[in-house]
Amino acid sequence: MKKRVYHLIALLVLTTALGAQAQSWKSYRTELVFGLGTNHFLGDLGGGAEEGSHFLSARDVDWAKTRPTALVGIRYKLLDRLAVRGQVGYARLSAADSESANWTRAMRDLSFRSNLWEFGAQMELSIINNYQGRSYLLTQGSTSRLNVYLLGGVSGIYFNPKAELDGEWHALQPLGTEGQGLTFNGEQMADPYSKFSVAFPVGLGFRYYITKRWALGLEIATRYTLTDYMDDVSGRYFDNDFLRAQRGDVAADLADRHLGGAELEALPGAPAGVGENIPAGIPFKNGSERAHNNYNDAYIFAIFTLTHTFQTTERGGPKFLQK
Repeated sequence: MKKRVYHLIALLVLTTALGAQAQSWKSYRTELVFGLGTNHFLGDLGGGAEEGSHFLSARDVDWAKTRPTALVGIRYKLLDRLAVRGQVGYARLSAADSESANWTRAMRDLSFRSNLWEFGAQMELSIINNYQGRSYLLTQGSTSRLNVYLLGGVSGIYFNPKAELDGEWHALQPLGTEGQGLTFNGEQMADPYSKFSVAFPVGLGFRYYITKRWALGLEIATRYTLTDYMDDVSGRYFDNDFLRAQRGDVAADLADRHLGGAELEALPGAPAGVGENIPAGIPFKNGSERAHNNYNDAYIFAIFTLTHTFQTTERGGPKFLQK
């Protein structure tokens, strides 16, 4: 009889302890996240030595144009392995054809920079989950410090591409470098593109809890957007003389900066004699290809994170979880 009582008591204690561990994440469900890192632009300008690659590829990253990124957010656990995070991010994007080892891109000789603001939410699904709590059966804290997670979400973004000419930076969207907003030969060109768009982050992250309250981590995520104009380049060259007459010298000079003649032949990989076919100082004809528009622009964030966890008390929770 005594053995049965002992077994029953042991079973009740074990069940209570396991139940407490399963629910203890609710005491640590709210976190403040700070992030600092870098970004890389994946668009029409700049890039590597080969043709651009769109999906999760580092071969087209222009490492010379690595630029800073920062974010702050609030993370809230919906379930033990599922969390949502609202955040605000800032980045300085940049790309230049002159940095590319692909001679056809270097010939185009366009460049841009842009401040980027990102306001969004992302879901985090833990594939290796951290546990923070205290087991009723143990005298020491029962803790798994590592958290590895997949992330995906949606963000509203604001960008404003600019290019440098004679030491001065000019906003490109109002210039309509591809003829936006103009009427040419009786045909109405496309409207100016919006500087607001949507991005969809997809990636992987991990965090390691140094203490119950603080964790260090790293996130790498590609942001796929719904715009192809983050770098002001998407379609074809517009009639340069008409653009100069309607929008001025700055617009015309920034719309077509391609190299020709001896400068073109001096580019690594340029075919012999190509400078004769593409002379310097003569704009490309209206409708000539300025960029591929097969894909929208994207960018990569690599962020080191610092996470602070807020402990809360569950109403009605076991006393040994409370402090």
